[in-house]
Amino acid sequence: MTMTQTSISRYFNALDSFRGICALIVAMSHFNGNSIFDGSPLFDRGSVYVDFFFVLSGFVIFSSYGQRLVEGYSLRKFIWLRFWRLYPLHISVFLAFVIVDLFQMLVHVDGAALYAPFSAPGESVDVIVANVFLVQSLHVVDHVAFNGPSWSISAEFYTYILFGLVLFFSPRFYRIILVTMAISFAVIVYTYHGNLFAKLDFGYFRCVYGFMCGVFAYEVFSRLVCWGETLPKRIFDILEVLVFSLVVIYLQFFAYNLASMAVPLIFSVLVLLFAFEKGIISSFLKTKPLLFLGMLSYSIYMVHMFVSGKFFALPLRLIEKLTGHHYTVIIDSIEHYGTNLWFGTFLELFYLCIVVACSYVSYRLIENPFRIWSKRVLKNRENQPAI
Repeated sequence: MTMTQTSISRYFNALDSFRGICALIVAMSHFNGNSIFDGSPLFDRGSVYVDFFFVLSGFVIFSSYGQRLVEGYSLRKFIWLRFWRLYPLHISVFLAFVIVDLFQMLVHVDGAALYAPFSAPGESVDVIVANVFLVQSLHVVDHVAFNGPSWSISAEFYTYILFGLVLFFSPRFYRIILVTMAISFAVIVYTYHGNLFAKLDFGYFRCVYGFMCGVFAYEVFSRLVCWGETLPKRIFDILEVLVFSLVVIYLQFFAYNLASMAVPLIFSVLVLLFAFEKGIISSFLKTKPLLFLGMLSYSIYMVHMFVSGKFFALPLRLIEKLTGHHYTVIIDSIEHYGTNLWFGTFLELFYLCIVVACSYVSYRLIENPFRIWSKRVLKNRENQPAI
């Protein structure tokens, strides 16, 4: 049984740049800056962009492995590659949080941190174990602790396994099964959570829903790609501007409560269109700075909370304590960085620069080396002579 789709071998640069931009917006949403970006639904609601990652992941994974899994590609190899793509950076950042807390226990400075080491909400033994085994999204803990965004990495990894199992063991009926899962899980998330943005309770179901939307976006793309190549660039210019504008309006004003359940569907349309990479916005997304952000997107997503909470907040509070000058202001009972709008905007942009710099380091030292190593191990095993 083979899939009735066009075989496509390509790298989706524009979509990768989108992922980098979304990762940077998520980083902004986790920084309480008294800045020009503060209060905007587009920049302060980072959770909505996590669903873009889920949709894009389904699209890209299906494009790379869908046909192969249906034709019997080793499920063990698939899971091996996905595990080493995600886990090394996850565990490295988690250990960085733990090490900093241990250091704070040895060198204690009053007022340098909001919480004493290992006393922030949720920083308990069961949460530590859940992070080590990457199961924090499976309804086994009650708090997002340490590197909070890693819950989505947990959800995504086990979604990979579910996806691989369905395609490997049921290649004839995988479409029916995946559609049934997507609809059922979406209903469960809304029924028990009230909107799409579940995390530790039904975050796994949310991920499956978005991932499967991405899978079927690729199914549609694979059937339209030859036809789309014949359309003039001007058509794509208009479509990209129109769809992008409508998505921004939807995220700004409508992605709440029941309407939030349409977020993966909306992102699927965006991903489908920009996969063609023929319009004016796609051309901009394929510029070198945005491609660079796309390359670092996973690292940006994983390291930004550490930069915000440990690498940025701790030194700033220490400077305040030593100098007696205040660099924060209370807005709506929440501490914000920057005593005025322009100073806060500068601090937020400075924070983003630190995030990108740290992400580049983690990409070069952890993320990419382990990705290459995992592929090399498989290749070496395949080349070993049978005994």
